[in-house]
Amino acid sequence: MVTKVKEKKAKTDATGEIWNLRLYVAGQTTKSITAFANLKQICEEHLAGQYRIEVIDLLKNPQLAKGDQIIAGGGGGGGRRLTAAERIRN
Repeated sequence: MVTKVKEKKAKTDATGEIWNLRLYVAGQTTKSITAFANLKQICEEHLAGQYRIEVIDLLKNPQLAKGDQIIAGGGGGGGRRLTAAERIRN
């Protein structure tokens, strides 16, 4: 599973800058849930409510990987061909 954060800034009228973050995951796994919790904690510590997190599940929306230029290398496999889910790892 790959967790990649893509950062963008957007202006809002009331609060100044809001950080729009994307977290790319491959399914709802223990690692993806932990990644989300860790990202949220970091954002709360450093951005104090001035952020939005969008979780992109590449198993549900694989077309977004290409559109957002997400590239992931698989691990292990012992020379066998990897499935799409195996190629997307943390």
